[in-house]
Amino acid sequence: MATQDENYLIIEDHIIPQGVILAVLAPFVFILNFPPLIWHLRNRNTAAVSMVFWVMLMNFLSVLNVIIWPYIDMRDMYDGQGLCDVEIKLLGARTAGLNAAVLCLLRALAAVLNVDKNLLGPSKAQKRWNTAVEMAWCVGLPLLTMVLQYIVQLNRFALLGVSGCQPMSLTSWTGFVLILLPPMIANAIALYYASEFTYTFVCPNLFLTIDLFGQSLSSSASTDIVLPSTVSSPAATQHAAASSASSPPPQPSSSVSHQSKSS
Repeated sequence: MATQDENYLIIEDHIIPQGVILAVLAPFVFILNFPPLIWHLRNRNTAAVSMVFWVMLMNFLSVLNVIIWPYIDMRDMYDGQGLCDVEIKLLGARTAGLNAAVLCLLRALAAVLNVDKNLLGPSKAQKRWNTAVEMAWCVGLPLLTMVLQYIVQLNRFALLGVSGCQPMSLTSWTGFVLILLPPMIANAIALYYASEFTYTFVCPNLFLTIDLFGQSLSSSASTDIVLPSTVSSPAATQHAAASSASSPPPQPSSSVSHQSKSS
């Protein structure tokens, strides 16, 4: 059942177990993300900070929404005005923010593994340039998505039980170009850096591992097989000892005796 009130929509939906489980586990995930966030902030890893920020923000909003709207009937509850206006902008920018963070992480990884360009390490100017590029992607692209969301926004927001505030956009070519196309471009660039990383690091190591494995197989196949010695019976051992004791001592050779006579 849906209730239209001015320019926002209240949708009464059934509470599903997955939503309750998400709301219970989200606080733990939010807390566990604090140590990596602090570590990346100290090391000024812009892309990693952006990724951890978006993950923590989505978990925080999940907990907040299920606390405010835990029931099916929401007509007598808080209508979400003000809070949902902020949430839907953040929810609309989360996909672009996560895609931009993945792009920058793959870009940094491909740059580190490029030995031809990083024999002496990046200079201060290169570090500033990399930081500016990561800020443009991780901050600029989500902000651009928030601005473009006003153009394709169907209603002010939609309000669902347990899930809380949700954005509503036009399902037309305008919405595709303005909302979905920028993250798709970021994914295409990230795919390029991922392929460069695979070609530079993964493929040579994979071929080297295959060669070493083949050499180990060939070397093990060319080694001689040593058969174990047979164990003789006690009777045969006693017979051999008796025969050796009864045999006469060896005689000196003729050449030795001839030399003694001549001397």
